[in-house]
Amino acid sequence: HYHAGQERQAGVSLWDYLNYAQKTGRKILGLTDHYSLYFPRKEITRMCAYENSLEGLIQYRKDIKQLKGSFPGLTILFAPEMGPGDDLTDVPSEVIEMSDYFICEPLHSEESMDDNTDSMIKRLHEASDFMKAVNKPVFMAHPFRSAVNNRLIKKEIQPWVT
Repeated sequence: HYHAGQERQAGVSLWDYLNYAQKTGRKILGLTDHYSLYFPRKEITRMCAYENSLEGLIQYRKDIKQLKGSFPGLTILFAPEMGPGDDLTDVPSEVIEMSDYFICEPLHSEESMDDNTDSMIKRLHEASDFMKAVNKPVFMAHPFRSAVNNRLIKKEIQPWVT
């Protein structure tokens, strides 16, 4: 999947992303952005391609739809990426209706391996309940992001303390 709305590179258009996908032989492409960029819990001060709001996410989806005809050999799907802090029970109906599927990141805990496992299982249940409620596919992504970022990259690897 491509993060091609708020998270696309400066100076690169949505058309550029789709053109690259087509030229490199992609047949199916999921376009996404982190949902929290449109519904931020704190002020975002960087330049953004779209307004930080439901209207901004709707505009991103409209731009995707408008460009689909330029890439007839490419199946383009739209899927907001729901982060660990995003409440799946509070997703506006407009977002549900305009999405082809959803990407969901698991919750992580740094307390212990058992707490981390419990958090991930809790999020799997939340994603399952959400999928049943919206009747659209939900895929889990980045199950090891926290471990890689917080243990492998930023700190020396330490065994879990029991």
